[in-house]
Amino acid sequence: DSMWFLFASFTTIGYGDVVVSTLLGHIITVILSLYGILVVAFIPAVIMSYYNEYIQIKAKESASQFLNKLENLPSLSKEELAKISEAVKKRHYKL
Repeated sequence: DSMWFLFASFTTIGYGDVVVSTLLGHIITVILSLYGILVVAFIPAVIMSYYNEYIQIKAKESASQFLNKLENLPSLSKEELAKISEAVKKRHYKL
């Protein structure tokens, strides 16, 4: 009973009007509650993981494009050189 009381308090299931009274009911409630907590915690974690991966890929692509332009400086027009210069000034790229 004390373990059930702690679990009901911890998961904020509460002590409402409908109360589980059998051992099997307690076990099923514990399993379903833990499953619910895991699902609620798991979905945002997966979404954030994919978002972080996407941000890292985009950062690598933009850095790669920037380095590609730097490698081809002699073949760039004056306008493109001016754009690169402004980008360096804005973002403070350390080369």
